[in-house]
Amino acid sequence: MMFGSREPFTYNECAACGSLSIAEVPANLGDYYPPTYYSFAIEHRPRVGYLPRRLAVFAFLNMPRALADRLPADASMWRAMNRASVSYGTRVLDVGCGNGALLVALQRCGFTDLAGVDPFIPQGSEQE
Repeated sequence: MMFGSREPFTYNECAACGSLSIAEVPANLGDYYPPTYYSFAIEHRPRVGYLPRRLAVFAFLNMPRALADRLPADASMWRAMNRASVSYGTRVLDVGCGNGALLVALQRCGFTDLAGVDPFIPQGSEQE
């Protein structure tokens, strides 16, 4: 919808954690990720202190599930991580990571085993 194609897609939802996956991946997937796609832009955000950030994430991950399920829509990632019993040492793979902003944010929160893949990142722009 971001680029106005109005093409509908069917998704499967995991009953255990609520994650979504596309039911049938289009053969022309690259058409949906032009060079101007927002996730490819390098973005610099102000750093928040390590301890407050880590305490906030700890609270999200360890709150009772009934409370986590009431988090607002923009906290859906934390709700899903809570359902999946994610901890700081959990292995995380971000498929379609773009510029890696989510991975950097998770690393700054204390997560230690992170990886990302994105077939649409231009050649030679790999980051560690």
